[in-house]
Amino acid sequence: MTDDLGHRLELRSLAASNLRVLQDVPPTPLEPELTVLVGQNGGGKTSFINAISMILGSTPVSPQARTSSDQPIRVTALFESVDGTESLTVRATDAGSRIQREVLRRVHPSLGGEPDTMTLPQLRKAFADAGIESPGGTSRQPFVDAANDWVAHRPTEDLEDQWVILPQETAGRLPRLTLFDSGDAGSQRNQVQRLIAQTSQELLSGEDYSGRLAEIAEDLRRDVDPVLDLLKTMVMRYCPGVDGVDISASFDFSRTSPQVEIRLKQAGGGSIELGEAGSGLAQRVGLGIYAANLETLQDVGSSAIGSVLAYDEPDTHLDYQAQRELFEIMRDQAQLEHVQVVVATHSVNLIDKVALQALRHFRLEGLRATVEAPSHYTEYDESTFVNDLAAGLGLRNSVLLSEKSFLVVEGETEERALPILFRKVTGESLASAGVTLVNTGGSGSVRRLVEILIQDLGRSVVVLVDQDARRSPGRITREWLHDMELPEGSKAFFVGTKEFEDAFADEVWLRVGHDHFPVAGGENDWMLSDFGSARSNDSGMGDALVPLFSSRSQSSVTKPLMGEAVALAVETHEIPAEVQEAISAAYRAAKEG
Repeated sequence: MTDDLGHRLELRSLAASNLRVLQDVPPTPLEPELTVLVGQNGGGKTSFINAISMILGSTPVSPQARTSSDQPIRVTALFESVDGTESLTVRATDAGSRIQREVLRRVHPSLGGEPDTMTLPQLRKAFADAGIESPGGTSRQPFVDAANDWVAHRPTEDLEDQWVILPQETAGRLPRLTLFDSGDAGSQRNQVQRLIAQTSQELLSGEDYSGRLAEIAEDLRRDVDPVLDLLKTMVMRYCPGVDGVDISASFDFSRTSPQVEIRLKQAGGGSIELGEAGSGLAQRVGLGIYAANLETLQDVGSSAIGSVLAYDEPDTHLDYQAQRELFEIMRDQAQLEHVQVVVATHSVNLIDKVALQALRHFRLEGLRATVEAPSHYTEYDESTFVNDLAAGLGLRNSVLLSEKSFLVVEGETEERALPILFRKVTGESLASAGVTLVNTGGSGSVRRLVEILIQDLGRSVVVLVDQDARRSPGRITREWLHDMELPEGSKAFFVGTKEFEDAFADEVWLRVGHDHFPVAGGENDWMLSDFGSARSNDSGMGDALVPLFSSRSQSSVTKPLMGEAVALAVETHEIPAEVQEAISAAYRAAKEG
């Protein structure tokens, strides 16, 4: 990685206040590649993209966007270099007329600001107040250089943080923003215009154009010098108390604003302007534009200036296949090392295809938005573990983000039995009640999943585990339950003498044998004593029942089949108390959530 590429700045986090429902959102981390904003309508996703646009594009929002009309909208962003050697904190303030961007600097209080952003009169006054030797003359730059040299020799403890106007040079190092707004659905002209403008600006900064443009700019600057000299003379004449005046002019021909028209030729002849096309067709055209944007980014290769591509609900009006194509384009864009992609979406297809730590979930609490960001898994191994755990348990991102109540168990018998038992206890299915049942397959995984659900996603959790989970590897301890705020008896339940299966009476298992696994070949029928013997098995009743039912019925009986059978056979009043209480607790949590 070259020095320039290593110093490329990336957007690491964003905070916003007084921007619609983003009343006071603390720094929300963004991923180096792809960040996906999800949540209910009106939850703040579009406002978050507006905030990015304020920071990177100096784009103002309407006065109506202010939560409190007497307070400014403020957005603060953290940028870090790729090599980790530099960080910048930049804020944008919209007080109604324009965007003011500032950067947080370490400055000396005697100067009252950063020399690079101060005017010549301000520098002269600061030199006089601080007793700094003046370089003299009427040019500003020697004062700036002298002030910076003076600050460089001051003790670090004498410096303080201060917001100063964002210098143009620093602003030029920030990532370039390309915004794909869902509001463009009826006319993709703006998107094409942005792409052409961005490409032309890159061309104009290249060797083929920059040299010629620099010559033109220098000739123009020289030709306007007489006007500048006249201005200086007149200002000095009318300002006798001023020692000198510095007026300079510069010219930037790299900014272009092309005019674009898009017409679609129809198969039967004639054409229509894209704005007259339907929403679905316009969005399909948008797919082509996104793909073209990807091609241009790939052609650029590595760049010392990063790019942020922000999509606001681009999946609107797209069918399933088109959504898949859209995600593939975004994924390829995000994999380019100089590109970050931020997308606001409702597409379950997209949400379920990204890593959990890439999701930012926007929730409304009254009229205030909160953002859940599980991206603090900064270590690769940890983030991979979390994704593998969720995927292995069949938990899709959309479920993790939308469901409020989770009932966590640790065995196959429980996994098959509880949907039936839940309906017997509550009269509703798990799905209709809004409860997600998860079988982790072991107490160690119970702990890790519960920590993710509670600490990282803020979900309501009820744990139903075997009694021996207190002693097994990865055991469920009182200390851990306390840390998770899962009181035993209200959010955490231990079932059976040893495990789930032995919590059901022998009479229930006798009915299971008669009704579901009858003895084959007319041999002696099931007896209560058969299950008393299984109950005393050292490995647990469940491990004893599987071969017992299989051999006597001459069929292949598994724990899931056994779980379904016992749930069907048991009467509601016979369901173990701990199981009933766990079901009721999960049901209440879903209704209260």
